[in-house]
Amino acid sequence: MLANPLEPHVREVATELGVTDYVTTLTTTDLTIGNIVAPRELAERLWSLDRVAADHRRLLDIAEHSLQALRGATHIEALTIAIELTAAFTNAVEPDPLLPPQLLPQPWVGTAARAAVAACWSELLKSKPSEKIRLFRWYSDVAAEVSNPMAAGRGQDT
Repeated sequence: MLANPLEPHVREVATELGVTDYVTTLTTTDLTIGNIVAPRELAERLWSLDRVAADHRRLLDIAEHSLQALRGATHIEALTIAIELTAAFTNAVEPDPLLPPQLLPQPWVGTAARAAVAACWSELLKSKPSEKIRLFRWYSDVAAEVSNPMAAGRGQDT
């Protein structure tokens, strides 16, 4: 059983887009690098998890500070916070391979960081309808998805 069986989802989207002839998938249950065979050790060898964790720690710090600052923030202050949060979120998520929990150090800081970001976006969405920050609607969807991937059907808690 694969930790994150994404192939059915990839095939479904490829079919919807009409690009199945151009999609290749591969899975492996037998990977060795040198003498390394343990899944968590392999993940540490293949990805810079220390760097990814450091990016998520920065995101967590910014999100925790932002959550406090959002309470009572003016519309302009909220927009400024949203931009800072968006940049930090992008910096943390882009290099993240989104590995399943079985391959990550525990507790994984990415889980806490994404939950803090989701809390910030929830606070941002509480603003008056005429003042909502529409520019960042996509980030609201992504933040909700990555903070609760089980609900999104991805089955990972990174």
